[in-house]
Amino acid sequence: MMMAGKKRCTCCGRLFVPDRRVGARQKACSTACRKIRKDESNKRFRRKNLDYWVGRYDVVRAWRQEHPDYQRAWRRKRKEQRQTLSTGEIQAEMFSKALDAVQKNVLVLREIPSRDALSSD
Repeated sequence: MMMAGKKRCTCCGRLFVPDRRVGARQKACSTACRKIRKDESNKRFRRKNLDYWVGRYDVVRAWRQEHPDYQRAWRRKRKEQRQTLSTGEIQAEMFSKALDAVQKNVLVLREIPSRDALSSD
């Protein structure tokens, strides 16, 4: 009989107390078991979706051969941009991006009908 609040690890079978922030969703007792579960999940996905990665790599490889310094130049440019910004500017940029994300989510949420609207139909 299990004690209240404890769960059985789906990987090793040991009892554990789930993290309160994760609660019922937590399936593994430790980082090692979580890694094993993730590996098994990835294997199942690859078995079910054999052609998931097929067909795209040739296009990407050809483009990268035509543009050999693209990634190196992109990283260098990004690093230079970051170095020219002060800490306050970086924080302001991060705040602006977060605010944009919140505003987009609010717009999406406004389009979802409320429970009241659904129950009155």
